[in-house]
Amino acid sequence: MKKNHFFILFFWIGLSLLYMLPAVDLSSWHVALIRGDDYPFHFARIFGVMDQLKDTGQVQAVARFGKRDIFYGANIFYPTLTTVLPIALLSLIFQSVIFGVYGYLFLMNLLTFYIAYQCAKYISSIALPEVNVRAKQFLPFVFSFFYVFSHYRLICFYQRFDLGEFFVLTMYPLIFAGFYSILKDGGTKKYWLIFGLALTAYSHVLSLMLVVVVLAGLFVVGLIKKMITMKVFKQLVFSAIMTIFISTGALVPILYEMLTLHIRSVRVHDLASEATNIGVMLVSSSINYLSYMSIGIILLCSLMIGIYHVIWKKESIVRKDKLLRQCLWLSLVITFMMTSVFPWRVLQHTPLAIIQFPFRLMPFLSVFGSFLGAAILADYLSRFATISLKRVTIWLSVAMLIISTLSVNTLMIRRSLNKLMYDKQDIITTKRYIKSVNRDYFPAGLTEEQTKRIKDKIGQVNQEDVPMPYQFEKNEANIKVTLNEQTNTVVTPIIGYSGLVVEENGKRIKTTLSSERTLSFQLPKGVHQLSVYYDPPFLIKYSVVFSGIVALFYGIYVIKIKKETGLIPKS
Repeated sequence: MKKNHFFILFFWIGLSLLYMLPAVDLSSWHVALIRGDDYPFHFARIFGVMDQLKDTGQVQAVARFGKRDIFYGANIFYPTLTTVLPIALLSLIFQSVIFGVYGYLFLMNLLTFYIAYQCAKYISSIALPEVNVRAKQFLPFVFSFFYVFSHYRLICFYQRFDLGEFFVLTMYPLIFAGFYSILKDGGTKKYWLIFGLALTAYSHVLSLMLVVVVLAGLFVVGLIKKMITMKVFKQLVFSAIMTIFISTGALVPILYEMLTLHIRSVRVHDLASEATNIGVMLVSSSINYLSYMSIGIILLCSLMIGIYHVIWKKESIVRKDKLLRQCLWLSLVITFMMTSVFPWRVLQHTPLAIIQFPFRLMPFLSVFGSFLGAAILADYLSRFATISLKRVTIWLSVAMLIISTLSVNTLMIRRSLNKLMYDKQDIITTKRYIKSVNRDYFPAGLTEEQTKRIKDKIGQVNQEDVPMPYQFEKNEANIKVTLNEQTNTVVTPIIGYSGLVVEENGKRIKTTLSSERTLSFQLPKGVHQLSVYYDPPFLIKYSVVFSGIVALFYGIYVIKIKKETGLIPKS
């Protein structure tokens, strides 16, 4: 069995590298990046963190951002810990941001393979009594292949370049396996749920909100089916409290800034118009077309075969096994919700509208649908005595590589091969990067003119517009202002995040917020050289310390109990 594990590990490493095969220029052995939908925002963050690490050795919550070099708090609302920071470190090591991105992709693929395998192995051991031993041996490996090469992971990296959601996809199997452990196994793996949710909070808060909504829905279903005993409820409450404690380092800064500065909320789209036509979904999925309107051929086949098993195949494992039936129904409900047939207009003015696009439900379809498909395929392959685990691994590897490579290559052609990016210079000279200014974390309610003043660094002195171009030195923004009146009211073009400090010659200047919620202060006549930097408020600073201490001690506690008893604590 150990030989099999080494063989699988070897394939995981190989496939984690070959995942980037479509982006390799074989003529010159260079790797390229597609201009994904969100690349200007995420590369602005990556370049900013790289500069911060070189200048100060640490990441700044409010720092220079983007081509316009504005003083921006993107890192407060979109934490860097699991995405931008490791990419920046790898980029500095390799001296190439492209290699940094693909180094991160390799590590994330390897981690996702391992997590998907462990979660499927655990679930199949406690929840699939109708599945034979050989099928249970195959299932974790099949699921890991299906999930790593799942359609939405390819979309998140290649088409969207959404680093937050891409990382969170690695956490979803951990979260749902931990939740299932509480429902069915006394919470022996509830720490999977806790750390999975906490790392989601440190990666992509919108994904955290979505997965909590899904878990709440499953909790309600559990209540209806009388699966929520007092013991289960206590386990869930404990998990929720621990998740909140460990996540305070990410959540407290966001809540603090939103309450004190009133930041713009997520832009709401018309959900009905963003939903996919069901016919278009079926056709695009059947050819594995890489886009938001497609769920991919693997998930489509899994659903169709699952429906066939339930309706026509009496001895099917899907019909016999309760968990697989639940995976099928959940997958069908999620697929239905992604289509224009679902009454999204009814939900347009509810909190659910924060998802922005119905396709954001696809990660959950990827988890449940991939597990269903893996169970069906594993059961089928287990009937052939001549088929070994090694053969299954080789066949799946070849199949997944062919399918994913063709899909990504088609996307690359669609996006134009002459627009691929091979280095930092290619990125920063693109029109989209130059013109792009992220406004998600600007103050709410600003007019276009007020927003433009922040972007163009136009301040005010005594209510008159004055250019205030500021430059950066390490973690500070430096502004030079010349004032002619005895008393002057200065309104800077720097957004007034809580914790920003203005100093002149080492002396702090009392600041207020202008009507545009930028930094404002009073200064006398003269030439003033000002420095602005971020000093986290007490609550934000110590929320990070608190969450780190809780995570450390809970992690040590889990490891200690596991070593002593072989069991995970049940709180």
